[in-house]
Amino acid sequence: MCKALTIVAFVCFPDPLAILTSELDASDTLKGLTWPKARVANIENITVFLGPTSTWTFCRRAFTLLENAPNSPDTPRAPLNLDGAAFRLRWQSKPSADASDLAKLPALDYALFVYNTVKFRLGELFCIVDEARFFRVFDEFHKQPLPTAQTHNLWFVEYLLILAFGKAFMSSPSLTPDSPPVPPGSDLAARALSLLPDVAFLQDDRPALLAIEVLSLAALYFHAIDMRSPAYQYIGQALRLSLHDGLHCRVSDEVVGPDLAARCSNTWWAMYVLDQEITAGLGCPPAVPQNSITAPLPVVFSSSVSAKALTLRTRLSRLVSSISNFSCGFDDDPAQDFVKNTTAVLHSLAELSRDLDEVTSSFKAGGGELPQMFYNITISHHHCIVLATRPLVMWLLFRSISSSQPNAGWRAGPIATLLETSVRSATTMLLMLMDLAGRDMLETFLQSQLEYAFSSAMLLSILSVFLPVYVPSQEWRQAVSIVFEKMAMKGNVVVGLRRAELEHLETLLEPHRHILSLAAQSESNQQTGPNDPRAQAFQDFVASHVNGGLEQNTGINGWNDSHGEFDLFATDAADILALAQEFEQGDLSTSFIFDLPGPDHVLQ
Repeated sequence: MCKALTIVAFVCFPDPLAILTSELDASDTLKGLTWPKARVANIENITVFLGPTSTWTFCRRAFTLLENAPNSPDTPRAPLNLDGAAFRLRWQSKPSADASDLAKLPALDYALFVYNTVKFRLGELFCIVDEARFFRVFDEFHKQPLPTAQTHNLWFVEYLLILAFGKAFMSSPSLTPDSPPVPPGSDLAARALSLLPDVAFLQDDRPALLAIEVLSLAALYFHAIDMRSPAYQYIGQALRLSLHDGLHCRVSDEVVGPDLAARCSNTWWAMYVLDQEITAGLGCPPAVPQNSITAPLPVVFSSSVSAKALTLRTRLSRLVSSISNFSCGFDDDPAQDFVKNTTAVLHSLAELSRDLDEVTSSFKAGGGELPQMFYNITISHHHCIVLATRPLVMWLLFRSISSSQPNAGWRAGPIATLLETSVRSATTMLLMLMDLAGRDMLETFLQSQLEYAFSSAMLLSILSVFLPVYVPSQEWRQAVSIVFEKMAMKGNVVVGLRRAELEHLETLLEPHRHILSLAAQSESNQQTGPNDPRAQAFQDFVASHVNGGLEQNTGINGWNDSHGEFDLFATDAADILALAQEFEQGDLSTSFIFDLPGPDHVLQ
């Protein structure tokens, strides 16, 4: 008899830290594919909600299953790593700026350099800043700093936040032997937040565009230093100011003029993208139904590259939100719901893939480099596939732990194709991140690329143990190590936590590697190898890193000329659409996801 697992009484996955506990034998089968609404307590006995779809929750639930599995290694449980575990920003509010707030601020020429660095790094999201209005006050500030800072308090807060971002993007961290790294520029961020007025006084101007800009930038900064709860609160305030001013609705240029109409559109969509991504990252439901938004997308006002990029990112953020709703919205028939919802996601991804290919094809045809913003958009596209597969991977993890032999049904039909597609997306994400690292373009302050690397690594770690046939190459481990190393060298304050969590996962998975049959290992060796273009890409990049270091590598794009087999920016729209049709038309009645227990076995 397997040892008992501790589980929240009203959920479907075990959790050893949960309150309101009951006992469930691990040999019983749970009703899978649904994300529980659980709460855990940390060592200070503070109860924390486990959002159903966040990467943090997915990681904790995987830890829980493996730590309570038979033959689990005798290792300490992983810490929760809540807000402030990496770094905690502190400040004291003050009524207005004084001379101390001007200390060590850059001169005009260097401030312009910092501004343009932040504009490049934030990419399409930087459209939230109204440049014309910003520079009107900017010029005045550099003539009369203190009076301008006091008269234009909210502008000064925004300026300090931009400087904080710039210093974080451009500098190395301050390191001391006995303390964790401190993000460069965090003193400027604290200075900005100390001058930020209470939200009750932020809507003196209508529409409150500057207040929305400032709150959004503050939320993004909190998210970058892994203080995600404050990020959620600040972006929530920005969202409510936007709704109160009607930015989610079409703003007629005949009434307010074309410039203000375009400004309202850019402010809304940049804030909306941040809200969707921060909300999904916490596993919270979206605050605004999509059918209540009538504001035109950015491409309606502009055909610029940044407008196209923001439009694509908006659609991706909506898709991530939809995936989150699907993942936690299964009812009485989770298997049927999973098939229906996955089909809908795949159709949306296929449509988005075609539009993304259309935008990037013009750059490819001309032989030029794609703008930096399209790296993140393409990686985010692949991340959607990984997110959509998470309920299935968690179900596989549970079933694999409770069974001593792999289930052959996992390697057949649409489910197998979905897992293969997810692995391809995970490996492509890592390849793109390595390419950025080789060009010294890896984003080491904002957390999106760290999230992509960690999500990919978790998926590949689990499948490489329980379904090794799907993992094309073990070089992905070195790829993750290279990306993490680059981020640590550049002073990312969060990467150490993610690296420790991944190492803990590998430790917990190690005993399960030995229960794989020789047949499964043989099948894996036969179906993946050096002929796989991704495997070859990993091998080439890792070899170049070992021989010459990241700084001497020219990136993966140069390999396309010699190998001609693998295009980083190919989104495989036709393959995704074919998979959606396979789900629609295929017979999944024999699939393992339909092998669910009867109502007598379901924990209520």
